[in-house]
Amino acid sequence: MADLRKLNRGLAAVGLLPPSRDDHEGWRDCLTKLCSNYLGSESKEDSDKQPLPADLQGAALQARVEERRKRILELDLDLGFVSQREAKLRKFSKDPLLQTRSADDFARCLQRARARLDSVSEEEIDDGLDLAGFVEKLTVLLKEVT
Repeated sequence: MADLRKLNRGLAAVGLLPPSRDDHEGWRDCLTKLCSNYLGSESKEDSDKQPLPADLQGAALQARVEERRKRILELDLDLGFVSQREAKLRKFSKDPLLQTRSADDFARCLQRARARLDSVSEEEIDDGLDLAGFVEKLTVLLKEVT
């Protein structure tokens, strides 16, 4: 947080208004203006160019590092989710029952099972058997598969 304040003060010192923390497009514009101020265009003389202050360069690089770190964490979470899904699909693909049926047959079977589960869970059956736990487990399994 202190680095961000230092960066904001440095930008204000050179006449640039720093954008909000999460405004990526604003930061891109700010950096473009900053580069054009210090690096200029090819038509400007080299004497007009001034090097960026070291603390400003360091703070800008630190902000980029934090942005990349967040992106890596997001990608890592996505990769974990996809890996888990792939493992489940591989597990189900080895089932011999699933290999004998087509995808359409299996989808229709799951739809019928889901409809039956819904009707069973709505019915009040008093035969001494407690099927509520079984129905819940089956429902969870169907949601994982579909």
